[in-house]
Amino acid sequence: MKQLLTAVFVFFSTAVGAIADPSQLMNEAISSYNKIDGNSQKVRLDIYKEILSKLDSILVNHPASNEARSILTRQDIGNFNPSIVKDQYINELTSYYQTVCEVSPSYTCLAYVSLNNGNDLCKNAETFSDLDRAFSQLNNALGVFTSQKSGEGMSNLVVTVARQCTAGYDLPEWNKDYYSSILVEMLLGVGLVDNARALIQDMTSPYFKFKGVLGLKKASGEIADESYLARLDTYIADNIGNDGDWNSPKETFLATVELRMYAVQHSDITITRRYMRDAIQKYRNYGDKRNCDVEYANFLFNLMLDFQVALVSIPEGRNDLHGLEGLLNEFAVRPNHIYSQCGGQYSNYGLAADIHGKILAQMGLDKATEFRNLLKQRSMSPEELMNEFFARTNVDEQTLISWYLEDAKYSGPDYAAMSVYTRLVDFGNVCESSIILFQNLALTDRFEAAVEYMLESDSIDGNQKYSCGDEDLELLLK
Repeated sequence: MKQLLTAVFVFFSTAVGAIADPSQLMNEAISSYNKIDGNSQKVRLDIYKEILSKLDSILVNHPASNEARSILTRQDIGNFNPSIVKDQYINELTSYYQTVCEVSPSYTCLAYVSLNNGNDLCKNAETFSDLDRAFSQLNNALGVFTSQKSGEGMSNLVVTVARQCTAGYDLPEWNKDYYSSILVEMLLGVGLVDNARALIQDMTSPYFKFKGVLGLKKASGEIADESYLARLDTYIADNIGNDGDWNSPKETFLATVELRMYAVQHSDITITRRYMRDAIQKYRNYGDKRNCDVEYANFLFNLMLDFQVALVSIPEGRNDLHGLEGLLNEFAVRPNHIYSQCGGQYSNYGLAADIHGKILAQMGLDKATEFRNLLKQRSMSPEELMNEFFARTNVDEQTLISWYLEDAKYSGPDYAAMSVYTRLVDFGNVCESSIILFQNLALTDRFEAAVEYMLESDSIDGNQKYSCGDEDLELLLK
């Protein structure tokens, strides 16, 4: 096992050439800053770029130096404050390109907006959600700069902002590693592999460290084979878990999920149902069952949605997955007890994930992504979620009846009753919709609206005789 550990983490051993000392780099940055005044905007931008390059070199190559601590804690060095200088550069850059974009709009202009928004959120974050949005904006900027080939300088600036984004915030180690893992992906995206390695090495969370290893493997372009994946499964069991026990720490479960998604995208193995289901079944500690952790609940929810996407993305030639919809549902609802600890909107995460899975299976990734983006914009009640589900899928009449009615009775959850009812009315199905109307909605505050919906429906002809064995219905339609 020691050999495996060495094999997995051997990348941490890198050679470092001669690099200017941090004091020299800081002095050069200050000297350049003192030359800014009196120059044209174009020249000022070039000087700022040079300054940021030197400050970033301090953070990358001398992270334990006093100079690096001064940058990360936003301290003044005389009349020079690295954090303020960064902000000045981004403000001037945004101002410059706002003028350029008014004259000659382009897709790249969006990147400067995202960069500025991300930097503002990094400076003024009050919640983890604000930091999440900051990194999302920075990722957007990096994606545009990279795709539009805007030059190494702009990509490096985004990474510099991301590197300093959490500085000054007192974050728990797990959350700190979470944001570091996002930064690792950004660093690998722009080819800064050694920087990514160093960042992974500093992580304390076994899961994020393991995820970083997989990220480096992806960046290498190598395709994993069955033996490599098996060794990593053994590593998870022996080094992250408690000898592979089912109730090992949640990090074991998370690492297994990550490895299965990696196998779908970056291996040559045939993907079976058993192999993928191991991610949710093998280790069943999904998190703290007794205490609410909102940030972890959000993280877990999005990880489960990512896993659902992986399930439907298996290449046809490697897909030996049977019972797809059952698996999608299992990954949606198994962690429900983690979400429910937080109550409120988090109690609906299981339902939202189940709907996401059904949309994936029936309508494809684009429609599921639209739904997922809607979930990011606002929280929804169970009934609103069901309305979105029916609006975004093509559930036929017989499937609807088989799902929600049994022995002439509505068998679904209360929150779905109105949504199922209106859908049946839209199908022109008077008899089954009347079962829900009189047996489930009659004693609720939705009854009046439900009656009006049927009476005003273009799918139902009030002059037609409907024989459903329900005198109340006949009276209603007369």
